[in-house]
Formats: sequence, structure tokens, C-alpha cells
Amino acid sequence: MDAAASVIAVIQISQQVGKALVDYYQSARDARKDIKDLYTSLGELEVVLESLAKLYKRTGQVQLPDSALILGPEGPLKRVKDDLETLKSKLDKKHHSFSTLVALKWPFEKKGVEKVVNSIEKSKGDLKMIVGIDNLDLSYKQSDILQELRSEIAQAQADATRKAIVSWLLSGVPNPSRDHNAARTRHQKGTGAWLTDSQDLKVWMESENSFLWLFGGVGLAENLHQLIHDLLAGAGKSILSSSVINITERRCSTPLLVTTYWYFTFADHEKQKVLNMLLSFVANILNQRRDIPQRIHELYAQSNHGMNQPHLENVLEMFRVVVDDFDDIYIIIDGLDECPKTDSERARLLEIIKDIRNWNIPSMHIFVASRQERDILEEFDTFAPDDHVRIPADGNKVQKDIELFVQKKLSEDKRCSRWKPALKAFVQERISTRAGGMFRLAALQLEAITPIAIEARIRAAVEVLPRTLDMSYDRMLLEVDPENSVFVHRALQWLTFAARPLKLYELAEAVIIDPDLPFNIDDRFMDCNSLLEMIPAGLVSSTPGTITSSELDSSSFCATRYYDSDYYAPNSINDEEEGEDDSDGEELGFDRYTTCTIRLAHFSVKEYLVSGRIIKGPASMYSIDENLVDKAIAKCCFRYLTHIGGSRPQIDARLVYQFPLLYYSSKHLTHHLEKLEVQVRDPEVDNLMLEVFDTGKTDAWRVWISLALLVSYGITSNQVYIKRWYRELRDNYPWDRVQKKLPHPITWLSSLGLTEALKQALPALPPLTLDSIPQMAGSFSGSFGLPLFEAARKGCPKTVSVLLDAGADINTELSTERSALMAAVNHGSELVKIFLDRGATVNPEKCQLTWYDSPLRKACSLGYVEVVKLLLDSGADPNLVAKADNYDDVPLGAAVRRDSPDLVKILLAYGANPNYVSDDKRFPTALHVAATFNESVEVIRLLFEAGASQDVGSKGTDTPFHSAASRTKSPLASIEIMKVLLEYGADPSKRGVYMRTPLISAVAGYCDGESLKFLLGLNIDIHAVSTHGNALTAAIISCRSANSPRDYCPTMVILLLEAGAYQCADLHWQRAYNLARQLRDGPDDSADDTGGEKLFMYDSDDSGYSQVRLHYYQSDTNEEDHKREKEMIFDLMKQYDTKRNTEAVEKMEEIVSDVARLFTQD
Repeated sequence: MDAAASVIAVIQISQQVGKALVDYYQSARDARKDIKDLYTSLGELEVVLESLAKLYKRTGQVQLPDSALILGPEGPLKRVKDDLETLKSKLDKKHHSFSTLVALKWPFEKKGVEKVVNSIEKSKGDLKMIVGIDNLDLSYKQSDILQELRSEIAQAQADATRKAIVSWLLSGVPNPSRDHNAARTRHQKGTGAWLTDSQDLKVWMESENSFLWLFGGVGLAENLHQLIHDLLAGAGKSILSSSVINITERRCSTPLLVTTYWYFTFADHEKQKVLNMLLSFVANILNQRRDIPQRIHELYAQSNHGMNQPHLENVLEMFRVVVDDFDDIYIIIDGLDECPKTDSERARLLEIIKDIRNWNIPSMHIFVASRQERDILEEFDTFAPDDHVRIPADGNKVQKDIELFVQKKLSEDKRCSRWKPALKAFVQERISTRAGGMFRLAALQLEAITPIAIEARIRAAVEVLPRTLDMSYDRMLLEVDPENSVFVHRALQWLTFAARPLKLYELAEAVIIDPDLPFNIDDRFMDCNSLLEMIPAGLVSSTPGTITSSELDSSSFCATRYYDSDYYAPNSINDEEEGEDDSDGEELGFDRYTTCTIRLAHFSVKEYLVSGRIIKGPASMYSIDENLVDKAIAKCCFRYLTHIGGSRPQIDARLVYQFPLLYYSSKHLTHHLEKLEVQVRDPEVDNLMLEVFDTGKTDAWRVWISLALLVSYGITSNQVYIKRWYRELRDNYPWDRVQKKLPHPITWLSSLGLTEALKQALPALPPLTLDSIPQMAGSFSGSFGLPLFEAARKGCPKTVSVLLDAGADINTELSTERSALMAAVNHGSELVKIFLDRGATVNPEKCQLTWYDSPLRKACSLGYVEVVKLLLDSGADPNLVAKADNYDDVPLGAAVRRDSPDLVKILLAYGANPNYVSDDKRFPTALHVAATFNESVEVIRLLFEAGASQDVGSKGTDTPFHSAASRTKSPLASIEIMKVLLEYGADPSKRGVYMRTPLISAVAGYCDGESLKFLLGLNIDIHAVSTHGNALTAAIISCRSANSPRDYCPTMVILLLEAGAYQCADLHWQRAYNLARQLRDGPDDSADDTGGEKLFMYDSDDSGYSQVRLHYYQSDTNEEDHKREKEMIFDLMKQYDTKRNTEAVEKMEEIVSDVARLFTQD
């Protein structure tokens, strides 16, 4: 009897005793207390026994180290069983000795009952203790499992493919952890408890598909009109969001739980992009998975293996894929209101949030924070009231937090160290009460009074402090010296709408440029810090020193301050050995402090400057219009480039050093031009742009594009200055050759999709034929084709139409790239239709060249059904062969790999051949592709219905059944596919490559255990031998491979041995046994161990059978990782070797007995 059955037997005896006690309780009134005590003790005992039984059923007797203590002859289970049987025996004897009409007499004395109860209690206590120990042991095992999960995740994170994909996703994406860390440094201990300790937040973390919105609510400001505009402005929402992030990250300390977050911020253009947010989410979650979903691999491959940036739709699809298989996923998005409305970016963000909610993923928890702006409120009002939680951050809730904030500031500021306690209490009470629920206003008010040194004046100043943020900002601007107002206004314009935060040296250069006048280098400040002294301190903040990747839009950075004397640039890159010259640094007024980053101090500052309220106030001269600012910045950059290019300079690090705004102008001018595309054209901007493009008058275009291309390689402005980069720049970017291959301005505008600018440039530049513009494929510039191709690659229908109207040849093909139509396919049906309507060729002649593709096959690989229909209706050949991946392929193969029944139906209806044979030996037919990659059988059935044959293909190749059997993932799909293949006549024993049967291929290909069980259940020869051995040999060989999953090989070996693999011929068994022994102990001394690249070497002997000999070599695989597996495999082989010998002896004895019986009969 097993352990669980033994425990259940005792439970049954206890229940029988309990039933008898109930009968006695009715009759033996004088002993009811004793009966009740005994009955209660039995009830508690049964609870313990039931827990023990469940434990045994769940884990098995072997896994509980103290089973011997429980089940032994002196164990507590045996003792309690004896006590119960004694009770049962006495109760039954008395019960049956009396008629049911006679009252039962209680057969025990009080002392006897106490003795039995004590004995049961002792046994029960022993059981509890032992069960507790075993449960503790199980918890350790569960802890080991968690540790194993963590190890697998860490190993996966180190995977080269994963690293490549994550790097692709995060290319150019700011790191949100910097914003999070900045928010945490501003967090005051004890603040925000009203949110972090709330029941609403707890419910959000634990409910399925939950959504919580933290928004601006009723504050304490007296002016209602002002309150409406200041909702949550300065209420510390980012700090509150950071607190929520910390809570969820602590909760996600175990695998299968993950937190990811994003901070939208007005100060950085890259942090305002919804695409960057999703890319960050996907990369972060992917890094926490143990696997990489197949769809991610496909999209990565479609991006030319990371060369092209993914589209928003594809990233959203990736996000949907990676969030599966987690127990909880916490998404925190801060600052929805700081995502701009321009270009419908905020509308796109709100729509994506709504789409994610509609996925209805139980494990998803979304937290967002913002002000209560109309568009956000209207979108969230569409959510069902009981389907989400809203928490207002009104003044009443944050009042206590502000009091703590003011108290801390007063205690830490050295200027307040001599203030009397009464004065501190007075200031704390007044400012906390009048802050209107806004940390920002409280901070400004403190900053206004702390410099005052007289108590009476402090008290008087407190009473007249501005009551709103607008009033505070008005006062600051009115205090600016009129002589400096033009510089302050320009500085605020740049800080409000620059593409990224600016360094002080950049800002100092920018504010001296008059958009309406040529740049004059003599207007420079003698000291950049003079500008910082002009701008009111309450309007801007500075971050000293370190240059980060988020600030310079690069994935790498160097913290060295490049204005330090040790890092001044030599005269040119080629003259780096000539030493340094410190004098120019002093002339330009640069020192180590100019590397600080300048930002607007708070989002409320930007909101104030661009609002209509400032126009009606006393500081109206500082109002800012976004459209006018973008035009002004564009004109400043053009004038700056024109000035630099006028002297036809050598383009080197020295040039960037001499003109501090050049890096920004080269990289980010296009950002402002993109924003001007939707505005009324400004003739002055267009004229300045054309002046830069005119290479006959100036080198401005050469300067601009050279630096822009340099930046595209990830070189930051900081690295351009640093001495150690000079040699790398000189060696890797040879300017004499680079500048001969710079793209034409028309090509550059086309690649950016700047349609309106292109319209101005086409008639204004010297006459040219669009198709005669040199192609730059493979040059320093990356790969610039003809303008039409670049416009198609950008995915801009308007730009394509403009170029076609200007005479671009729609069918011109690039030398190493594809046609423009091929590039257009990536962007969907709208763009493709333009090309087809204009007569684009749909069956390119070059598609059979290596690495070339056809538009139809490309559309099938992307899964674009509408594009496929358009191409087929326009005459695309469904059987056109292309060499997209160095192998022949047809559109049907791409559609099948996409696992798209719709695409397969369409292609078959248009005449696609289901039996086309590719030169790819791995997947020669569509059936092979489907059997390898598809998750359902629908496509396979469609192929069979269209006449697909499993016997088509080169002689000696694997069959589709081989492909299905050897799948490493989705065992259920693999089994269902094998069933369908068998239904349509597949031979499960047919030989393939190396004479392997599907069984051998499955084991060698790391198939799942369920798939192997299915194969073993078929009528196949388990002892079949290939040129490399039988299935058992293949399983043992796989153990040393670095690709084998953990515990894979022992599992396969066990299944094969249990299925009878040990009964193979002596030669094959001996080789498998020796291989297992060599695997554990190392190769035999007799083995010709010459090393090599492979683990095993196959040598044919005289009989033609391939011998397998073990060869060890240096590899990245940790030997300890497989030590346990190798020992387990050899132990299994030893056990079955004994079994094999025993069976052989028994069989021989049976034969001898039969022979003896025959002789006896004779």
C-alpha cells in the first residue's frame, strides 16, 4: 500500500469511530463531555491526516524525506491507527451487544478517555511537526525551482539573439530609469502615503485587467479660473508615479511578474514619442521572458535583422505577443498630458491605451497619471465606471505631503539654520496652506523668502507672496533687466521647443542668433554663465556635468567634460599628435561648468509661456507661439550653417568645437522642418534652406549632411570633442572619400518625407534628372538610393506623388537595393496602390538574384492581405521565384510560414503551385514549412485540398513528417500536425537525411517529450538505425550539445528505454552504453582524440556502420551544467544493461527448459 492509501485508511477508521461516538452521545448522557472531547480530538486529527494525504498525492512518497518516520512501525501514523482500532473495537462490541431499543452504555472510564485523547494528541502533534518539516523541505524545493527560473532568465538574457533584438528595439530610445531615479531623489520620505497605502491601489494591483488614473482634482487655490489651468501642475505626480513603480517592482521580485514604465516629459522630444514608449516596454518585458516568441523573430528578420526601425503597428503587435505567459504585468505611464497633441501623438497614445485595455488580458495592470485635460477625460469617460479606478490628487490629499516638504526644506537649507522655531512654524503653516496643493508653488515661495535675513521682512514677504503659479512667473519675468529681455525671451523659446534639453554652451550660442540677420560671431558672450545669471532661477533648472545618452540621443556617452584643458581639440583630426591649444577655449568663454544641461524648471512653466493667459498679463512680451518658434529655430540653424559653410571649412572635430550649436543644427534641424510641414510656408525659411542647398555658393550643405551622417552612426557631440576619438574618426570615417559620396539634397528631403520642402527645392535647384542623381548604396551614408526609393522607404505617399509628378522613373531598380515598389510594400496598401496606378512593374527581373525579393513574396511575408490582393489583381505571378534569403522561395512559402489561411487561400485561388520545390533542403516544400512553423493545421489542410503531396522533394531529404516530429516547441501543435499528415498518408518510418527515421530526427532535434510519446505510440521500429546510430544513440549524443534544453536528454533516454530501446541488437546497445560511459568519464584512451570543432566524429567502419566516438573540446558550455544529466544517463544505462542481461538469461533458461521438455517427452 502506498503512503497516500495508508493515510486514507486511517482517516476511514477515524470516521467510523466518529460515527459511533455520535450514537453514544445520544444515549450515554452521563458521559457526553468525555464523548465530546474525544470527538473534537478526532476531528482535528482528520484535518492533519487529510493534509498529509494531499501532500503525498501531490509530491509522492519519495520526495518527502521524513516518510519513514511517519509510516514506520513506531511512527505516529501506526500509533494513531492502533488507538483508533482499539476504540472502534470496544465501541462496536458494546454497540452490537445491546438491542437498539436499549440505551447504550459508555464503555470507558474518565481516565481511560483522557489516556486515549492524550495518545491521539501526541500522535497528532508528531504528525504536525513532521508534515511541517516536509512542507518546509518542499518550500526549499520550490525556492530551488524559482532560482532555476531566475537562472534560465539570466541565461536567456545573455543569449546573443536576444541581445541583438533588444539592442534593435532600444536604438535611440531614451532610458526611462533616469527619469525614475530623478523622481526618487526628489521624493520626501513619508509623502504620498495617501496613495501608496490606499485600498484603491491595492485593488488595482490585485484585480484582473485593472486600470487606475491618477488625475488633478480640487485644490485649495482660491482663484477657480487659475485652478482649472493648474490642475495637478506641481502636485508631484511624477514622484507619486515613482512611488507606485517602486511598490510594483518589489512585488515583481519573482519570475513571471514584471513592471515596466515610461515618463512623458515636455523637455525631451524623444520622450514624447509613443513609439519610443512601446519599444521600451517590449524590450523590458522581452528581457524578463525565458523565451523569445516566434513572431518577434519574424519581425526582427523582416527589419533586415535590425537595420530598419520597426513600425508602430509592428511594435504594438510585438507588445501583444510578449505580455503573454506572465502572472502579472504592471504598466505605469506618467505624464499623459506632456505627450504633445501635435501630429496626433496624444490621440495615438490614448487610442493605444484603449486597444490594450480591449485585449482583456487578466494579468495586465495599467496605471496612468496626468492632469485632467479635456481629451484625456473624454477618452477615459468611454470606459465603464466599474471597469477602472480614478484617484484625484486634490489639495486635501496632498496637503500633508506639502507640509512635510516645506518642513524638510526649512530644516535642510543653511540659510534658514538660524531662524527661530516660531518663525519656521509660521512660514511652514502659511506656505503649506496657501500652496493650493502644488509642490511647485510651495518651492517657489520658499525660494523667494529664504534669501531674506530679517525676520520682520520675512513675515511681511510671506503675506504678499503670489497665490498662483502664473503670478509667480509674472513677477520673475518682470524683474528681468530690459537690456537682457531679448536673450531671456530667446532662451525660453529654445528651451520650450528644442528637440532635446540643451547644454549651456549650446543655449548661449543659440540666443545670440537673430533669425532675421546673418550670424555674427562677435555677438558671443565672453562667459556662457552670464546667460544663466540673466534668466530667473525659478524658470529654469540645470543639471551639471555628466552628458547622458538621453540628452545627446545616443546609445553611448562619455562623462568627460570636453572643455577641460586636457581635452581641447587640435587643429584637425589628421593633426591630433600636434598637442593642444588652450587659448581658444578661453576666447570662447567655455569652462568646465558650461557642460551643464539647462531645462525649464517645470511643465507648468511651458504651459504658462504658451497659454493665452500670459498675453493678458503684465509679462505678455514673453509669450511664446509654437509655430513661430519652430520657424525662428529653423532660420537660426540655416543662418548658422550658412555662416560656417561660407568659409568652406575642413570638417573635423575642431569645427564642431568652434561652433557649439553645429551638432544640434546638424542633427535636429530636420525635427523643426518636419513640424513646419503642416504650417503655411514661410518664404524666408524656404529661401534660407535653398541657400544652404546651393553648393556653388557655400559649403553649408556639405557641413550639414556630413555631420548629420556622422551622428547617424551614433557619434555624440561629446565624443567628437574627445581626444581618444580622433584616431577612430580618422580611420573609420575618411572624409576625403566620404565627402565625394554625400547624398543630394533632393535625396535627403525625400528620405525624410519633407514633401513641402521638396516642392520648393525641385524647381529652385539646378536642372537635373531625378534618375541621374547618384546612388549612395554601401557608402558612409549607409544606403541612399534614388529619391523615389527613399520616399517609398520612408512610407510617405505625398512625397512619392510629388517625385512621380516631377518625372521620376517608377521602375528604376537599384544596383544593390530593391525597386521603389518593394520599399513601398512595407507601408501597406495606400502607398502600393499609388505605384500600381502609375504602372509599376510587379514581376521584377532581378528577383532571382541572391538576396533579391519580389513585391508579392515580401507582402506575403508581412501578412498584408490587401497588398497581396492588389498585386495579384495587377498581374503579379504567384509562382515567381525569388532568392530573398539566399534560397529559392515563392509567395506561397512566405504565406505558409506566416501561418495565414487567408493569404494561402488567395494565392491558391490565383494559381499558386502547392508542390513547388525550393533549393532549401531544410524546407523544400510548403508542407515542410507548415509542419515546421505553423501552430494550427488549417493551412496544412488547405494545401492538401489543393493537391499538395508529401512525396514531392529531392531524394534523401526529410519528409514533412520529419519536420513536424522534430519541432522543439508547441508539442500540441506538433502532435496535431503529425495526425493530419498521417491522415493524408504520411509514412512514420520513411527514411530522410542520413537515413534517419522521424523518430531519430525528433530525438536529434530536441523534440518535446509529448511528441516523442506520440511517436512511440505509432507502429514504428524503435530500433531503426541511421548512418549515425539509432534513436537511443541520438538521445545520448544530444546531451553534450550546448543547444539541448535542461533535463532534455535524461527525459528522452528514459522514454526510449521504457519503450524497449534497450532490446536493440548487441552491437548498437554496446555502442550506446559505451557512449554514455564516455560521456560521464571522458573518452577512452584508445579514442583518437584530435580535438576539432565538433563534439562527435563519425567514422565508417568496414561494415558500413558509422561509429560514434566522443571528442571533447573547449566550448562555452559549463561542464557542471550537464554533470548531473550525464551521471543520470549512465545510471539509467547501467540499470537497463542489468535488465537486458537478466532478460537474456531468463530467455536462455526458457529455451533450455523448452529443449529439456522436448527431450523428456521423447
